[in-house]
Amino acid sequence: MTDKIDELRKVSDEVVEDAATLTSLAVENRSTQSGSSRARELGAAMEKFARRVLRSARREHDLVVALQDTSNADGPTIEETPPKG
Repeated sequence: MTDKIDELRKVSDEVVEDAATLTSLAVENRSTQSGSSRARELGAAMEKFARRVLRSARREHDLVVALQDTSNADGPTIEETPPKG
């Protein structure tokens, strides 16, 4: 059980970090001239991080469902689970 909770924490941290990176890229892209090579680079990077967020969010959902299925609905929250170093 602990392994799934630890993995959930890890995956959730990845979602948060990648979503923050995606947000930063999107903000920078808004102030970049359309059609510039930088805008193209930012667009490619945004797509990469959007895919990572989606993939990690799916994994996070799968872990939550698995934890529910094992009657761990009263387990710790993600924030209550310390990150593994």
